Amino acid sequence: MQDIEDWANDRFDANIEFDDVISDLKDPQGTARQFANDLAGNVVSFSVRALGVVFQIFTVILFTFYLVADGPRLRRAICSVLPPDRQRNVLRAWELAIEKTGGYLYSRVLLAGLSALAHWIALSIIGVPYALALALWVGVISQFIPVVGTYLAGALAVLIAVLNDPVDGVWTLGTVVVYQQIENYLFAPRVTAHTLSIHPAVAFACVIAGAGLIGPVGALLALPAAAVIQAFISTIGERHEVVESELTADRTRRARGRPPPELSPEG
Repeated sequence: MQDIEDWANDRFDANIEFDDVISDLKDPQGTARQFANDLAGNVVSFSVRALGVVFQIFTVILFTFYLVADGPRLRRAICSVLPPDRQRNVLRAWELAIEKTGGYLYSRVLLAGLSALAHWIALSIIGVPYALALALWVGVISQFIPVVGTYLAGALAVLIAVLNDPVDGVWTLGTVVVYQQIENYLFAPRVTAHTLSIHPAVAFACVIAGAGLIGPVGALLALPAAAVIQAFISTIGERHEVVESELTADRTRRARGRPPPELSPEG
């Protein structure tokens, strides 16, 4: 706080004083110390929750391993109690699950690696402490939590940078925003073109629902599960021509000067 006060007063010729805040931080009975004491008192419960999350993740990994290692026998056992037509549907759904889940993990890991590498280089150049750890944090969180993950992960990097130097915080914020645009328009479309095709609103809702049902593991499994369901429905479902109206008008066609066809009286 003292460093920020000196920097702001010297750079902008301001008259900012943080004396009350600094006194509160130094006071053994102050609000900051009481908060730290309360946080330390809950460290056991936090540790138990963290271990619970780790246990859930390892449970999913172990179950997945056995499911893959003994997959043929399991599929034969399931198909043996179904008629041939149902067997084909089950095997088709199983193939879609393998394809979509594998594609999801491949695309997320690849994008996370690109994000971590780019942020590590940028944070190292800026001079932010713990550049590698922050870059890994941004890479993982930004890819496995859709839509808002980048900004949640970037907030920690910006906070650490601001505490080190306010100017570094501005550069870090710019790095996060610029890379997000590069990823959205350059990397993500090419990587995920053949893996997942889920609307961002649907993806965000699935993550919230998965986290609410079974916690962090549910948030990680929500997107591949949604992709499997969507792919299976699109495979067995019948598609029809969409009726043109104001509610279904394609904005891109209007931007190109091609108005949508008129709705006929017959519908």
